[in-house]
Amino acid sequence: MTTAPPPPPQPHATAKTPFYKRRLVHFLAVGVVALGGGIALGNAVADPTSTTQYRSLSDKNESLSDDLAEAEKKAALVDEVDQRSADLDEREQELEAQATQQEETDDSLTEREKAVGIKEKEVVDNTISGDGTYEVGVDMKPGKYKSKNASTCYWSINADANGSNIIQNGLSSGPQTVTVSKGQYLETSTCGDWVRQ
Repeated sequence: MTTAPPPPPQPHATAKTPFYKRRLVHFLAVGVVALGGGIALGNAVADPTSTTQYRSLSDKNESLSDDLAEAEKKAALVDEVDQRSADLDEREQELEAQATQQEETDDSLTEREKAVGIKEKEVVDNTISGDGTYEVGVDMKPGKYKSKNASTCYWSINADANGSNIIQNGLSSGPQTVTVSKGQYLETSTCGDWVRQ
């Protein structure tokens, strides 16, 4: 018996890959290659901190930091000077106020001293001192007088200087009071000062 030769092989039906899938595979392959190249390139780049530019910028940064610190110190000194100046201005105003008050006090004291001086002059002008005979209108002013001495006192109001014509007299202890008119004479003994009232 004769065997028949095997049939010729039939060509496989190849499934056709859609276009978008082929493109996707293509992009993935390119991406993997690019990623690998980027990693390799990244490993090949030098450390940026070792570059001249980095060091230059770092030096400038340090210099600027020093300048900033110096500027802050100067600003603090300026603030301190401003505060001291404000304190001095305030103290100067206080001293000016005190000086004004002192001037007012001095003026007031001057007025009082003047008033006291006037009063003292009035007292002196209206006081007769010691023992003796005084002519009213010449040695003393007319008016009412009071003695200051509290001891025993003799006084007399006379119509003449020799005391022969007595108008009124007294002898007692303690302050005495007399009223004299122009042209009369006042004789006083151990009465102390007589002050016109």
